[in-house]
Amino acid sequence: MEKMVKEVTYNSIMVNILGFLCVLPLLASYMVVYRKCFYGKLTDTDINITLLIIILLLISMLIHEALHGGGWVLTKGCTLKNIHIKFNFMMASCHCDKPLTGSKYMFGLVLPFLTLAVGTTLLSFVYPSTLTLFATLVNIALCGGDILLFFRMFPYRHQKIIDHPTKAGFAVVE
Repeated sequence: MEKMVKEVTYNSIMVNILGFLCVLPLLASYMVVYRKCFYGKLTDTDINITLLIIILLLISMLIHEALHGGGWVLTKGCTLKNIHIKFNFMMASCHCDKPLTGSKYMFGLVLPFLTLAVGTTLLSFVYPSTLTLFATLVNIALCGGDILLFFRMFPYRHQKIIDHPTKAGFAVVE
């Protein structure tokens, strides 16, 4: 049994607030560039924006959390049996119950950003539309907590890490 050396965790309210602050510059930069490139080129749409955002959130959350687990499995740090995806008050989370090296944990942590946020950003410039605009905004926003934890974890990247089972965060173990 590993001994916990340091715990870095946030409750769901704090991770959402701090995570949003982490991605706010990305969201603002994207909107400025997108507006300069496509202002006046996007047409009015009959799509119900609220419904679109809810659907995008649900689909993106599922894929986002699966990518965390998939990233940890891809690094050979754990198996699918160690991955648990949970839903709590419209919040999804993915938990790996096996200690991983910091670099393997970080790979799983950033995989949703690298695939969903970067992917939809590129897609939105190739196929500009209301759908790709909002998909990009949703996917960047969903990565806020991951970016926060990535930077908090950087000093521990060479140590063993265990994902926290109920809070957003991790513990350094020996």
